[in-house]
Amino acid sequence: MKPKIIAFDIDGTTINNYRKVDRSTLNALIDLSKRGYILVPTTGRSLDGIPKPIRDLNICDYAISSNG
Repeated sequence: MKPKIIAFDIDGTTINNYRKVDRSTLNALIDLSKRGYILVPTTGRSLDGIPKPIRDLNICDYAISSNG
């Protein structure tokens, strides 16, 4: 079976207007992980700039950061 990968943006997509990650977003990421998707946060930020709630899920083994 081919791996299923979802790359997702941080700023303006995963975080809300208050610079927080909504619980519904975290639940969606958890659900995708359970369904076998490889989740890859993508951001111009450094790795430390990926929001802590996402890092704390421990479901992202890869990231595209620091503008690639």
